[in-house]
Amino acid sequence: MTLTNQAGASISGGTNGVVSTAGAITVDNAGSITATSGAAIDALIDITVINRAGGVISGGPSAIFARGGNVTLDNAGSITSAGTTVSAFDRVALINRAGATISGSIIGANGVDVNNSGHIDILGGPNLKVVNTGTGSIGNIFGLGAPISTIPERWPTSTPSGRAVWSIAPAEAWATLSGMAVLSITLADT
Repeated sequence: MTLTNQAGASISGGTNGVVSTAGAITVDNAGSITATSGAAIDALIDITVINRAGGVISGGPSAIFARGGNVTLDNAGSITSAGTTVSAFDRVALINRAGATISGSIIGANGVDVNNSGHIDILGGPNLKVVNTGTGSIGNIFGLGAPISTIPERWPTSTPSGRAVWSIAPAEAWATLSGMAVLSITLADT
């Protein structure tokens, strides 16, 4: 299923906003998609979303929820929820553009790949790969099943691009990023 929601248009539901019960869904949003007690966008398997500048996606417990697959998200607007904002049964691939915001958490059960130039409140999952540009900020990053701490300042090392690179051991699972950084977290259950 493919859905285009143009600037000025709105889709809203008491439970869910947009639902695909039979397969994957692609949503191109420049307007508003909202849900009160469910997900703004909910699919049985894969979800692909382009949320354009000015676009708003807002859900109750979740804004974007892929029950049995992946979420691919290119965000230039605003995405919010009262709980896990973006959730995938498998992986999340995210581009969060300058000026874009994601309020809440992003969880991929098998990993999250992020290129961030905007703001993200919380990232989590067992395999995180994060590129944070000079304009990007991420409130908290956590790896599932690991203790909490902050990345020590001594860990970053320079790369030829001028970005900082962090490697986080399972015992160092919480981090806050601001400015140019590349982060890779791989956690294994022990």
